[in-house]
Amino acid sequence: TGLPWNGETLNLDLALGFGTIELDIPEGVAVESDLGVGVGVIETDGGDDAGYDVEQAWNLPGADGTIRINARVGAGEVEVRQVAPTETREVSP
Repeated sequence: TGLPWNGETLNLDLALGFGTIELDIPEGVAVESDLGVGVGVIETDGGDDAGYDVEQAWNLPGADGTIRINARVGAGEVEVRQVAPTETREVSP
């Protein structure tokens, strides 16, 4: 979903028992993240980690606002990618 962006700081606290959290961050927006999965995979532009009790802090500078992400998944994936404004991710039903 495309949300309007006014360059402010946005705090996201996300938790999911089982499944995938996918976040596409617009280019130019700073990212401060603290990501974790009990069992599964964390995929970011900063690198991928997999296994049990996986934790990853990923920060990316930007001049167009900041998104602070605290995301936790019990079993599954956390994916955070920075994308160009014209890129879209295919969503499966």
